[in-house]
Amino acid sequence: MQFKNTFVTLVVLLCAAFASVNATVCRTQKGVAWCEGTRCWKRDTSTFTRTYCSSASVDGTYQFNGSNCRRCPSTSCAIVTKLFHGSLPAYHSANGYVLTSKGWCYYG
Repeated sequence: MQFKNTFVTLVVLLCAAFASVNATVCRTQKGVAWCEGTRCWKRDTSTFTRTYCSSASVDGTYQFNGSNCRRCPSTSCAIVTKLFHGSLPAYHSANGYVLTSKGWCYYG
C-alpha cells in the first residue's frame, strides 16, 4: 500500500511538472475559471452553478461571463485526474496548481 501511494504521488508530481507549461487562467466576473468542454470550473475544483462556455474557437478559447477562457492544454494526466479530481485541496492551495480532467492548471 505504501508503495502504491508513493508511486501515485510521483506520477501526480510528474504530471504537474509537464502539464503546467502552457496552462492559463481566466479571471471573470464570477471569479477565476477554466473551461473543459461546456463546463467551467472554480478554483476549488467545483463547477459554477451556471456554465456559459460556448464552443471553442480555433485557438481553443472559450467565452465565459465576458472573458476569454482557455482550457488546460494537457491531456497526458487524464487517468490520474479521473481518479483524483477534486480530492487534493491541500496540494492545490500549497502550490497553486489545480487538478482538472484536462491536467493541471497553474494559478501562479
